[in-house]
Amino acid sequence: MASPAASQQPSTETSEVELHLQLTPHALLCINARDDVPSPVLQLLSFEKLIDDENDNARYKVVLSDATHMQLAILPPKYSGLLLLETLKIGTILSLTAYACRNVWNSRTIIIFSLAVKFTNSPLLGKPRYLFKEQEQQMLGRDTPATTKRSLKFGIHLPPVQHESSVNISPIKALNPFQNKWTIKGRVTNKRKMHQYSTPKSTGQVFSFDMIDGEGTEIRITCFGDVAEMHYHRVEPGTYYTVSKGCVKEANTKWNKLNSHLEITLDNNSILKHCDDVVESEANNSQFTPINEITYCTNNTLVDVIGIVVAVGEPSLIRRKDGSEVTKRIVKINDASTFTIDVNLWGETWQGLGEDLKSMHTTQTAVVLAVRNARVGYFNGKVVNTTTATTLNINPSIPETETLMSRGKISNALLPLSCVAGQLNSQYSRMTIIAVLERTSVLSETVESTIRAVMKLQDHTGALWATAFDEVGTNILQISAKELYMLQYDLTTQKTPQSIIKHVLLSSFVFTLSITTDMYNLEPRLKATITKVARIDYQAESALLLAEIAQMTTTA
Repeated sequence: MASPAASQQPSTETSEVELHLQLTPHALLCINARDDVPSPVLQLLSFEKLIDDENDNARYKVVLSDATHMQLAILPPKYSGLLLLETLKIGTILSLTAYACRNVWNSRTIIIFSLAVKFTNSPLLGKPRYLFKEQEQQMLGRDTPATTKRSLKFGIHLPPVQHESSVNISPIKALNPFQNKWTIKGRVTNKRKMHQYSTPKSTGQVFSFDMIDGEGTEIRITCFGDVAEMHYHRVEPGTYYTVSKGCVKEANTKWNKLNSHLEITLDNNSILKHCDDVVESEANNSQFTPINEITYCTNNTLVDVIGIVVAVGEPSLIRRKDGSEVTKRIVKINDASTFTIDVNLWGETWQGLGEDLKSMHTTQTAVVLAVRNARVGYFNGKVVNTTTATTLNINPSIPETETLMSRGKISNALLPLSCVAGQLNSQYSRMTIIAVLERTSVLSETVESTIRAVMKLQDHTGALWATAFDEVGTNILQISAKELYMLQYDLTTQKTPQSIIKHVLLSSFVFTLSITTDMYNLEPRLKATITKVARIDYQAESALLLAEIAQMTTTA
């Protein structure tokens, strides 16, 4: 069998013009325009071993040409032997059978995955010029020492060092999805554990962290796959970083409850850099809810709350409905409203912080805990629960901390009963009767009434139970839910809810139904929901009946 090098020698009759025609015209322009160029044919103009690699299987930085333009590329280690054997050398014409184009060294660079050598001995073709000026300056040796040492792994790179003086920092609130060049700086306030995800399209690993800048604006940053693996151990809560070259998009408010309407996804080209200088001050954009007002919040509402730590309970294991166990620790805090509430720390994520709180509460005069994006719940009274979106800060540098610190340490045993929103295992509020009536009055004014009417529908063939909600129920009853609710308190009218319902009995409508089935006592059960209702158009109905009669007559 002939050697690869021997099979790749051009015939003596191959002219320079024929070799020129082998190259793919304007291939580099098309590749960088993100056009799909299958197996582009290019010429190797130069190569240089990367400084970080000192073995014979090193990566090489090479220059490729399409006879019109030149561009930097990265050659994987598996082809370094071909350079030593001179199967690949200056002038070689090759085909890129697998490649990608990425931002490396601050410009677009071709990452070669596999190639095929077409001609080994060829003169340099055309008079190509660099497609990117940055690469021309780099190859001429004018790049700074800070950008020469790199570590590359198939397009994943540790970013070059950038001096703070040369970077323009943008506030997080100034970001938008249509802006490409930006750099933000802030402190990591929360980091979530790496976990596996699975969708119909892909599977992999993901983690995210939250950052706050000097103006108090927060944003969530998410990493997937290899990018998550690269950054997970570099990101530490409480540490300051600069972030640039990420993908900015609208936040998914189902999972992201921060005060920014945007979020960032990092990719292989993104730069995450630790910075030693501390943001001078962080504006406080949190709107802390007084604990005494949480009593009026509905369950699952997200709130920010701050208070002095009154007591820290021991961690305990709670069994979920699916049989799994989760760690829970209760921290009791008291705020300026003089009321106290339980903060439930769920999962192992917060247990280290819980131990710190317990130690600090024992040794220090007063400890302030700020809880952001906690979910209101109910367990023997109102509580707040941590979620994956929750951020906890001990003694944050904000005015509320100073106000609470001035009160000094508070003992759980010395709290008046009227100020205690809950013990570590129970929660009650003591109120006067007039306070209860006032609260009921406030709730009745803010409640949103809805209609849920269960009715029996009947035609000449049989009967069916169906349910009507909200707008459909209003159209049937000809009265809104709020008006129907208020009728029972209106003494100036003879109408009652019962009379309204009686009035629509035996009325005829055309109903549009949604039919579903479920199992009840091991038997299938039919559920009908009225999705649309309309008054009968007798002219249209008569025409329909006449058409059916005509069809029956024809069939007979």
